[in-house]
Amino acid sequence: AYSHSSLVKDARIERIAHIKRKIAELMIELDSFDGRANLLNKVRLEQTMLREYLILQCQDISGGDDSIGVCGICRKSLPSIMLIAAHVKPRAKCTHEERADIDNIAMLQCVTCDALFENGLITIQYDGTVVVSRLETVTQDLNGIYSVVEGSITSYVNGNNNRLSYLKYHWANVFRGTVLDSEKVTQIQVTNTLIH
Repeated sequence: AYSHSSLVKDARIERIAHIKRKIAELMIELDSFDGRANLLNKVRLEQTMLREYLILQCQDISGGDDSIGVCGICRKSLPSIMLIAAHVKPRAKCTHEERADIDNIAMLQCVTCDALFENGLITIQYDGTVVVSRLETVTQDLNGIYSVVEGSITSYVNGNNNRLSYLKYHWANVFRGTVLDSEKVTQIQVTNTLIH
């Protein structure tokens, strides 16, 4: 006989598998789709499903409540509506295979950390350490946000080569600062154009 917790776990695993299949189907549809309005709706649906998938994957951290998730950068536990399935390599720059790599291409981020990450103000080093850019104007309020995330360790870096590849893309094309790439320091050029 199954215990209640076993039934809940089986239902969660089944839901995860279902979401993964639906995301794959949506990606195939998105790749061949022409209409802009419907495309935007499909992308939003993909974002919603990917966020739910990531939240379900990290339920052990959030206590099993699928309406709550944890930001992969600042580690704050937040309602799911305040979290984003943030692509480490910008979605628009991903191949179909990279977009389909849903276990590695994205991580949960709160809206603040997503804005910082997407605009190149923070990144994650090869060892999982969050670093900030000091090359832009840093206001007192931004410095306060930086103090929460700078130096924190994210679980995104787990030895997976795809994840490291996506981070390397972020370092070279999005981040506006300096990152440690293995044993050496790589200076990333500041550009005026951001990739979204």
